[in-house]
Amino acid sequence: MTAECFPRRLRLLSATDFKQVFASACKAGNPHLTILVRANGLAYPRLGMAISRKAVRRAVARNRIKRQLREYFRHHQQQIGNFDLVILCKPGIDKLDKAALRDSVANCFAYMFKRCKPTCINP
Repeated sequence: MTAECFPRRLRLLSATDFKQVFASACKAGNPHLTILVRANGLAYPRLGMAISRKAVRRAVARNRIKRQLREYFRHHQQQIGNFDLVILCKPGIDKLDKAALRDSVANCFAYMFKRCKPTCINP
């Protein structure tokens, strides 16, 4: 599988999958994002996004943020491992330009790797 693809199996699609992550997850975040992480028992990571209209009012901005998040996930999925991730956005993230958004996502993922992966592997 190449880093450019984002097949259906790499997405959290059902409400049950989201509920499982929300119920028992390790949290990592910064002022713009929160990442919920949970081991999934599969051989690949899966990504889910919860970006509300309350946090990001305009659909154009929500879609731009989702594209950036998916792009980061695609390029770093080998490092993530077998975890389910749900990314929540906080109000004000739509005010960031492309470079600042990319930096915020990278910083949040770096913090997640440091804080959550060891606790998810050895609960």
